[in-house]
Amino acid sequence: MQKELLISLVSELKRGNERAFEQLYNALAPKMKAVAFRYVNDQTIAEDILHDAFIKANQQVKKLKVDELFEGWLRRIVVNESLDYLSKEKKFKNTLKDYAYLGEDIEEEESEPLGNGISALQLMQALDKLPEGYKVIFNLYVIDGFKHHEIAAQLNITEGTSKSQLSKAKNFLRKLLSVQGQLQTN
Repeated sequence: MQKELLISLVSELKRGNERAFEQLYNALAPKMKAVAFRYVNDQTIAEDILHDAFIKANQQVKKLKVDELFEGWLRRIVVNESLDYLSKEKKFKNTLKDYAYLGEDIEEEESEPLGNGISALQLMQALDKLPEGYKVIFNLYVIDGFKHHEIAAQLNITEGTSKSQLSKAKNFLRKLLSVQGQLQTN
């Protein structure tokens, strides 16, 4: 969506224009549904999260001070709604407890790229195979750009646990993609 059109639609939405809401929804829904799907891995639930996020955004849009930041703001709402869903379903907290390193301050290691010649589809399939705790942290940090202190606050874990989960997720992905690469070359 063009920046000028986005700003105009958000401005109209703030004035209560339902048509602007519909246009924003139609333009941003596919991208935001993909964000939700990365966390919950279920199309129907991702659609529910998307719907809830847009309703919340519509109700709170007047609080948004810079209209051009709407898409990023909406993305954060979608992520938060996805995490709320996982938390309510207890799919995430139980897996983190299994791997928690409470109080540890793990230094983030410099890591090599996941691999050359890996397609986006292969990477997405590999991400789907991550254990839930790894997957959530990987999505939050690598894809959605959260910092470890933000993840820790959001998920009620320590920064060390967040860093540990990210490190383990990267190692898991490296091994999985390495095996896939070996299978393709044989």
